[in-house]
Amino acid sequence: MSKESNQEQGSALVFIFGFCLLLGAVLSFFADSVNLKKNLRAKFEREVSLKQSAENLTELAISHILNKTTAYDAPEHFRITPNRINAFLSADYQATVEIRDEGSRFNPNNLPISYWQEYFHNSPQSYERLYAWSFRQENQAGNLSTTIRNNYLLTLEDLQEVLAETPAPSSLTIFGPANYYLIDGEVLVSLLLRSGLQMSSVAIETTIENFNSNRNQIFTENIATLLSQLHLPELPKLDKIEQLLTAKGSINPNFIEPAYLRLLVPEGKGRDFSDLSLLQKEQPFISITAFEDYLCNQHGISISREKIARLFSVKSKVFGIYVSIYNQDKQGLLELNTIVQRGWAEQEDSWQIIYRRENWLSGKKESDD
Repeated sequence: MSKESNQEQGSALVFIFGFCLLLGAVLSFFADSVNLKKNLRAKFEREVSLKQSAENLTELAISHILNKTTAYDAPEHFRITPNRINAFLSADYQATVEIRDEGSRFNPNNLPISYWQEYFHNSPQSYERLYAWSFRQENQAGNLSTTIRNNYLLTLEDLQEVLAETPAPSSLTIFGPANYYLIDGEVLVSLLLRSGLQMSSVAIETTIENFNSNRNQIFTENIATLLSQLHLPELPKLDKIEQLLTAKGSINPNFIEPAYLRLLVPEGKGRDFSDLSLLQKEQPFISITAFEDYLCNQHGISISREKIARLFSVKSKVFGIYVSIYNQDKQGLLELNTIVQRGWAEQEDSWQIIYRRENWLSGKKESDD
């Protein structure tokens, strides 16, 4: 065989070898691309499935509350059995569903400074941080004799940032309307401003003075009637203010903590209400009358029936529903925190979602609704 022929054969072999390498690389690329698409699709389908499961479990919790036959809400009513939860999950996953009464917790946005001072008396740094957050000096009108709060805890992140050092931050909330019979003039003005009402400095000062002088002289559930007694230069839009303010009892004695209860009842300061937690679990109050008897007979506290009815209710109004889904190795995958309000638009069986937050624990970004 000639030298030229050998060279040609060698070149052909090199070409074929190179072509095979290129073909292998192309096939490998396409195989990797197919695998990547499969993995992305599998991940997408997994996330869709998990999100749907979390939604279904949230709906289960709402149905659980709606289908309750008793005329009162208590801790024992908020438990959902594992079997009912597992019915909404594939065999690869587990979940917990927690139902909370948010409306019976201490809400700094809706309460006077005097309540803050008492509630946080063992944590003065929490009071100072809350005051600095809520009363931003740069936004204060210089011609007002009363300082008005102009900033609020609007998200759970705000709550955590400002009050993380509180001994029991889980006992606080930012959800639910203020109670007309617990606020003072400063809180009322802040709520009127939040509702979109424009007020002059004179109107602000007059409203504060009128409210502080005349509050608790009339008991009614009608917000429009109560506001008409204040002789405001202009009334707020009723649908706006009713989202922020209520005159109906909404604090459930079956969920309230002793530290908050001490602020709400006469001569409550100094009482520990050490028996309250056990009663809530084992012998919950089935009516406001039962709660009134407890205060009177067990603690010697007398409170007018009109006032107790305007502050308390054994039917919870604002609920937190916390769903946590994890795999068989107990690794968290998805959390969904939903806040719902019952009795929206004056209908007892109506619900409105007022907050929703999903938190992916497997690398996906958190999202708020």
